[in-house]
Amino acid sequence: EQWQAKGFDTNSLVADPLFVDAANGDYRLRPDSPAFQLGFEPIPVDKIGPYASPLRASWPIVEAEGVREKPLKSIKVELPAVPAPVLPRAAVPKVPAFGEWPGKPLPVAVTPAGKTVRTDPCEARIAHDGIHLFVALTVPAKDVGALKLGSKWTQDDAGEVCFRDLSGTQPGPTFVVHGFASGSHESVAEAGAPAAAAKALGEAVRFTASVGEGSWTGIWTIPLAAAGIQYKPGLELGFNLGVRRTETDEWIQWVGSGATHSLGRAGIVRLE
Repeated sequence: EQWQAKGFDTNSLVADPLFVDAANGDYRLRPDSPAFQLGFEPIPVDKIGPYASPLRASWPIVEAEGVREKPLKSIKVELPAVPAPVLPRAAVPKVPAFGEWPGKPLPVAVTPAGKTVRTDPCEARIAHDGIHLFVALTVPAKDVGALKLGSKWTQDDAGEVCFRDLSGTQPGPTFVVHGFASGSHESVAEAGAPAAAAKALGEAVRFTASVGEGSWTGIWTIPLAAAGIQYKPGLELGFNLGVRRTETDEWIQWVGSGATHSLGRAGIVRLE
């Protein structure tokens, strides 16, 4: 009634159609069916379907079990639990001052699909001082003179640091900071971080780049507080690193996760 009060289906009728024997597939209408009140004309079901003919191989036709419609029965299926993926982890040492890089470098040497690159691998070193996260990324280049030293992501030689806070009941926003071989940098909101927060982080980050013989290096100094992150020993961050290398037209990552900022499929770093 509410639907018809809105002007829809005003000439329709909601009622039992009164089939002859629907349970056994007889959908003819009984003489007292309300459908006839609407001017419905009976369907000549007795004239529909197979019929006796000299061309037919056999008659009558015997239907196989299950040919006729039968009510579907739902069954409860217990699916096996799918274990959560085991994400790569790395410890980040605490240092007294910027410029110290203890520990082994992280290999940045797989494609977004997780396959090992066939070209020279990149590497990164990560440290922190309780206030800043330090990231140094080294990208080999056979011809440094051919580096594209612009500031346009995807087109110029660059790296990206992607991270989010894992200390709460839910992961924090994902921040993405690009650093270009030209020395410029930008913080973008493409991974869902609020635009104002991404902008504030970009203004607080310090980034330098240097081109040497056979490689270029970018170094990020990222204030954790600018991303709304409070350090305490053992703090874990969802984390990944990405490289755009134009010389070989490659995308290279620490953990192959599709988009570098897809941190649910990337890695975790633990700040000591």
